Amino acid sequence: TPTSSTVTPASGPAVRSPPATAAEAAPGAPAPVASCCVEFCPAESCCVELCVIVGTITARFPGHMLHMDVKKVGKIPDGGGWWAHGRGSSKALASKRAHKQRVGYTYLHSAIDGYSRLAYTEALEDETAQTTIGFFARARAYFAAHGITRLIRVVTDNGANYRASRFVTAVQSHASRHQRTRVYTPRHNGKVERYQRLLAEECLYARVYDSEQARRKAIGVWVHHYNYHRPHTACADQPPASRVHERVDNVMTSYI
Repeated sequence: TPTSSTVTPASGPAVRSPPATAAEAAPGAPAPVASCCVEFCPAESCCVELCVIVGTITARFPGHMLHMDVKKVGKIPDGGGWWAHGRGSSKALASKRAHKQRVGYTYLHSAIDGYSRLAYTEALEDETAQTTIGFFARARAYFAAHGITRLIRVVTDNGANYRASRFVTAVQSHASRHQRTRVYTPRHNGKVERYQRLLAEECLYARVYDSEQARRKAIGVWVHHYNYHRPHTACADQPPASRVHERVDNVMTSYI
């Protein structure tokens, strides 16, 4: 019979769950199960089975795992782009050419706490390491205001900004470790990927915007709605802010 620290795959030998490290132990927290197959699986074959049974990542308390990612979206020219006027329409082309605008891209940097699902997003001009470090600092301040003052793991993909030595140093100065997901395996950072999908469906493409600033303002209000008012199935149909000790609520509730 397997012990409490052993996971039995659908086939093959039993795989022992990783022991909790001192840095990852929280007062009163239950003993962790296999919290991350990316790191602990001894072989790729058992990793797949372990993910199916246990799940790729399990955060045990607020701050245990902070997931970060960047979503790149096209900017909206003043007057509205093709989404407002129709692809290739004269109005869309005119708004793009007006004042010799260079439309370019907006980079949505997001961070989400794996336990509470509390999220923080900023619309920035690029995804360089320096910009990402600045975002990480502001994200830490946001989470600290909600009582998440201790970060254990920061989970990212393998983007150039996250591999940069300056960013790695910044993370290691404020968290116990920086963990990058397996290449071409976005599900290992699935919490922030799912959050970005919700952001796109419920805000970015939910209505027509006549300028980039209008959309950025809507993003900020939607993030507040997500954190404080939108029920989340992972939080027993309560908003993410219900799972943290401190709540900061000073933004209007409607983004419509």
